[in-house]
Amino acid sequence: MRRVDNEFDIPQFLASALVRKIAASKFRLPAADRARFQQLPDHVIERIEQIVLEAFLEADEDVGGEILRDHYWQ
Repeated sequence: MRRVDNEFDIPQFLASALVRKIAASKFRLPAADRARFQQLPDHVIERIEQIVLEAFLEADEDVGGEILRDHYWQ
């Protein structure tokens, strides 16, 4: 959450919900949940997805083979 707070001025409750939803959905915000966060531009959501993935990787969390390969490919 600190990383998100450092880059963006998003209300805490909204940022927290977004981070939880991203972490629970293979580090991508599901399209079905996009309406809930419609006030955030796409590039902000994409950056938060990256932040969440990076935080999980740094914490040595299991993120799944395909996600890990995509991260290293980038």
